Amino acid sequence: MKWLKRHWFDILLAIAIIIGSYYGFRSGGPAVENVPDVYVIRLDGEVEYALYDFISAGIEEAERRKAEAVLIEIATFGGRVDAMTDIGEVITTAKIPVYTFVRGKALSAGAYIALSGKKIVMTPEAVMGASEPRDQSNQPVTDEKVLSAMRGLFRAAAGARRDRGADLDPSIAEAMVDSSIEVRTEGVRRPGELVVLTGTEALELNYCDHLASTRDAALAALGFEEETIVHMITPSPAQRFARLLSESYISMILLVVGIIGIIIEFTTPGFGVPGVIGVISFALFFGARIMSNMAGWEVAGLFILGLVLLVLEAMIPGFGILGLSGIGAFAASVILAYPSRTAGAWSLGLAILWMIFAGRIIFRLLGTAGAWDHLILRHSELPEEGYIATTSQVELLGREGVALTTMRPSGSIQIDDDRIDAISEGTYIPAGTPIRVVKVEGNRIVVRSIM
Repeated sequence: MKWLKRHWFDILLAIAIIIGSYYGFRSGGPAVENVPDVYVIRLDGEVEYALYDFISAGIEEAERRKAEAVLIEIATFGGRVDAMTDIGEVITTAKIPVYTFVRGKALSAGAYIALSGKKIVMTPEAVMGASEPRDQSNQPVTDEKVLSAMRGLFRAAAGARRDRGADLDPSIAEAMVDSSIEVRTEGVRRPGELVVLTGTEALELNYCDHLASTRDAALAALGFEEETIVHMITPSPAQRFARLLSESYISMILLVVGIIGIIIEFTTPGFGVPGVIGVISFALFFGARIMSNMAGWEVAGLFILGLVLLVLEAMIPGFGILGLSGIGAFAASVILAYPSRTAGAWSLGLAILWMIFAGRIIFRLLGTAGAWDHLILRHSELPEEGYIATTSQVELLGREGVALTTMRPSGSIQIDDDRIDAISEGTYIPAGTPIRVVKVEGNRIVVRSIM
């Protein structure tokens, strides 16, 4: 008791410090002014599924961190319709406001994405529109079903702006898609042309809420003060790599190189440079699509199954069910790697045409160059050129034996009790077929079927 009487003040002081510290830490300390923060996402380049994945992840991060808003900066010539609609849906269904800032070109798919924002800011010299759908060969789509769907999407986007108070003409949005649409507002475009609006024109027609030359000016126009904290969402190295490989022309190059590499590998002996290049090309092709959520691992598995079946077919005489199944699995894996089956089939067909064209050039150029000899033996080591075959090999000329393995054209033969590596004259020879040695050139033994 004496101790309590003597130290009562110290005890109360300690209790006050503990309680004050506890509630102080829980409340985060003294109250400070609540400064809003905005997340900025840049939409550059081609509109494809890797971009959709990046924008979707960025908006989700902003929502998770309870940001005030998201600003999407747009500079694109367009891209895929399916990726466009999915990006638009992510914007319109976000839990926080998503604004769009057109700082360059919002053409084709970019125009729809810009119209999907809660508010639109444009630089005075920016342009938006020219959204006519085109097929894989870059020709205008004439299918009325597709055109009607696209007109509906743009009409709905314009209608959503009108519901938010903008006094605009929805036919202008439809005329961005279809040049045959009659625009009720006079002076917007010349007859027969797609609508393309500059920033100034869009503001006059209520297709834009503000004009601003910089990002800071755009944020100020949207009501954010100078103290607003701006967070730039940048793609990770993996996302940048996936976006690069998902570009339509890069995907086509990977497909063509992959197909050429695999074909060369299956038509020449051994596993060499063409096979490695082919496998790497397809690994990059499928890897980019898996990282971009355009395809799942099952597509890569289907491709591997196709390769396995083709390898088995190469080891078994004849061209039967295994070979056809392997080709089918390979083709299906490529088609399923695209969001649209039509786009996948078109891309595969176009890749095959490019493969034929490129293959002819490669064989024509390298066929006369020494570089090709590193992959395939093309010249004959003739005695008159200074090459001398070993005595045992020369003695094989005219000898008969049997093919131990399928020769496509290389394989193994047996003469007496000796197993010998040989090559056919270019024809397919099944295993077990009687053969005769018809030529010996250096270490190269050429055989012919004698059935």
